[in-house]
Amino acid sequence: MITNELKHRNEKYRKQILNHLNGYPTGEKFLIAFLISRLEDFSPFNKYPYIFDFEYLPFPPYDNLGRGDLILTSGRKYYLVVEAKYLSDESGRTARKSRNSDRQLVEFQAVKYGVIFLRQNPNFVVNYTTLTNDRSWRNEHPNFCREFLKFQNKKKKEYDSKNNSI
Repeated sequence: MITNELKHRNEKYRKQILNHLNGYPTGEKFLIAFLISRLEDFSPFNKYPYIFDFEYLPFPPYDNLGRGDLILTSGRKYYLVVEAKYLSDESGRTARKSRNSDRQLVEFQAVKYGVIFLRQNPNFVVNYTTLTNDRSWRNEHPNFCREFLKFQNKKKKEYDSKNNSI
């Protein structure tokens, strides 16, 4: 049953997240904002149309134990824990090593936060997934990645032309 509390949370987080589409088009928040703007277009996300939580603490109030990115819900007992990672080649390490390390970290976090959320809510059906801008064969959501990169390039051009005209 979709409660008023869930509707309120969904509206609040949706506004907060979509606001990130107006900034420079990189980073985890931009990645999540693109997902939320087109949630119904990508599987399995389209099965979870409501935002249950965003940038949450798995063990409140202990923020030193990590911060989760996003939890989506079907509005019933089905939940999807989403861990996002915007992968860039800007570190001092080689690109491949950096991306593999970052990919492993986000996969570990998705499992970790999914298990924690399930332990805290044993009556829920909890799934988890990762969300990256990585085009490799390991990406769980290649269709999302293709569409994201097209959108990101368009937004970069818009952002650059807007800022160069000032």
